[in-house]
Amino acid sequence: MIMTITNRLDLIKFSKKLVNLAQQRNVDIRLFGSVAVDIVCHYPIPNNKKFKDIDLVGNIKQREEIINLLELFTVQFKDPVYSKNGWHYFFKGAKEQFGQDIYFDAYFGELTFNHKILPPYFDSEFKFTIPLTQLLVTKLAIVNLTSKDIKAILNLLYYHEIANDYSVNKIQLSYLQKTWTDGWRGWETSQTCSDNLQHIRELISKCNTDFAKNINLKIDTLLTFKNRVRKNCCWRARNAVGKKLKHFKEPD
Repeated sequence: MIMTITNRLDLIKFSKKLVNLAQQRNVDIRLFGSVAVDIVCHYPIPNNKKFKDIDLVGNIKQREEIINLLELFTVQFKDPVYSKNGWHYFFKGAKEQFGQDIYFDAYFGELTFNHKILPPYFDSEFKFTIPLTQLLVTKLAIVNLTSKDIKAILNLLYYHEIANDYSVNKIQLSYLQKTWTDGWRGWETSQTCSDNLQHIRELISKCNTDFAKNINLKIDTLLTFKNRVRKNCCWRARNAVGKKLKHFKEPD
C-alpha cells in the first residue's frame, strides 16, 4: 500500500482505514490524541496542517492481533514498554512507503499518563475514537498543557454540549463524576482538570466573542459540578492533604 501522508486530512483518512480494517477482523482499537479530536469535532480542518502521529488504544487481550494488523501497513515496533497498566508500543512507518515517517503510539490496557483515564474505551457509539468524555479527560488531565492541548480542549468544549444523562456526542457528567470522585485518585485527577479549566478561563477572559462566551459557560458548568458533586471519605482525606503531596505521576 503506497500513500503519502502530507496533511491532516490524509492522516485522518489513513487512521479511519486502520480502525475499519481492525473492526473487520473483530479487533478492538480506537484513536485518541489530536487526530481523534479532529474527528469528533466535525469542524473544517485546514488542509495545510501537517501531522504524522497517530495515538491508539487496543484491547490488551488482542495485542498480538493488533501488532499483526499494524505490520500489514509495514510499520514495525521497537522497544515496547511494560507497566502495571499494560503495554506501550512504538511503531514507525517506512519513509520509502509513506513518503515520510508515521509514528504510532499504541497502548494496550489502561490509559495512564499524568492520571489514569478510566474506561470504557471501546464504545459502539464511537466507531473511530475513544468516547468523547474520555477524550476530553485525556487532555484536561495533562499537568503541563501545550498550546496544542489547549486548542484541543477549546474545540472539544465548543463543539459539544454537556449532558446529565447518557447522550451520544455530548460530554457526560456521569463519567466525570466517576473520574473526579473516585477516592484518592479522583481528587488528584479532579485537581489537575480543575486547574486547567481555570487556566483556560483566564486565557480567554478578555475575549468577548461568542466562542469565548460558549466556552466560559461550559467551564462554569463543569467547575460547579465538580464542586457540588458528592465525594467519599477517601476523597475528602486526600483533599485535606492537598498539594503538599505530589498529585500526579510522571508518564512512563
